[in-house]
Amino acid sequence: MPGAPALGLPAGRTVRACIDRAVRPLRSLHGMAAFLILLTLTAGLLAWLRYENELNAGFSGYPEATRLVVIPPGSRTRDILRILEKEGIIRNSWPSLVYLWWNRGKGGVHAGEYQFQRAISAKAAMNMLLEGRVFQHALTIPEGWNRFQIAGILEARGMGTKADLLKLLEDPAPVRDLDARATSLEGYLFPDTYFYTRGTSAREMILRLTRRFSRIFDEQRRKRAAELGWSIREVVTLASLIEKETALPSERPMISSVFHRRLKEGMRLQCDPTVIYASTMIGKFDGVIRQSDLALHSPYNTYQVAGLPAGPIASPGLASLDAALNPAQTNFLYFVARKDGSHQFSASVGEHNRAVALYRR
Repeated sequence: MPGAPALGLPAGRTVRACIDRAVRPLRSLHGMAAFLILLTLTAGLLAWLRYENELNAGFSGYPEATRLVVIPPGSRTRDILRILEKEGIIRNSWPSLVYLWWNRGKGGVHAGEYQFQRAISAKAAMNMLLEGRVFQHALTIPEGWNRFQIAGILEARGMGTKADLLKLLEDPAPVRDLDARATSLEGYLFPDTYFYTRGTSAREMILRLTRRFSRIFDEQRRKRAAELGWSIREVVTLASLIEKETALPSERPMISSVFHRRLKEGMRLQCDPTVIYASTMIGKFDGVIRQSDLALHSPYNTYQVAGLPAGPIASPGLASLDAALNPAQTNFLYFVARKDGSHQFSASVGEHNRAVALYRR
């Protein structure tokens, strides 16, 4: 009809104007949604950046250069993080908690003792725990130490009382296959540096020392002992005397040659370290060899008994074991210590007496 509004629109309104009016609220909603999404993404990005910074930044909350921290078995994640936070390893726990949750497929944190060095990131600290990189203590058994000294160092490491440790060291069961006559582990506690973790028992540590000896005294050395007509016990006993007589590697084969020759000729070894050991066994040695020590009736005192002493008197190192098996070819029967720690070797008693007069003035 002429003059009527098209399509029933209100007077003065166009189709475009009506559409704009209808969608205006929708446009506002879309804008708000876009703003909220942008705000959320920005907050998430900031949170992620903070997380990354907290996780990767180095931190040290303790004064010393390193710190040992014990994570007890069965500890819950939050308990572990509280320990680390209290010890000054991490600044706060939430980045580490997120990291551990994200890496939960690695099997979780391993209990044990950990050493942290300043400064370390929370991520590095968590990876140490996830991978179980527990701290390894070093224990060095010096060449020439006897079982009394070894018991002392194990006691100092908190592995037991010296009395209890000596009981373990006097049980020859671990070396019965090597030495059926053994009355203790003397001589078979191989001197070396060993690494162990917190909680390692004295028995386990001692077994490691004897197993190390078994590997060192290999088939080749056993074959050489058989060629000499010697038992492993005899080789170890002689090697322990060589070890105690000199600290100079070059002298060990020569000391060995003197002892081999004296044994062959039926002469007493007259080895001072055996006197010291015999006196130590009864708690009498005070650092000085006295006439009463030389006269002590003991199967270890080679001033009183012929041949080798009753058994090893210390733990010989590899060089002394090989020297016992491979003596130098000499005609020496005597030696005396010079003031610098080396020795003067002699083939006759006359030469030896002159050397004694010279070096023991």
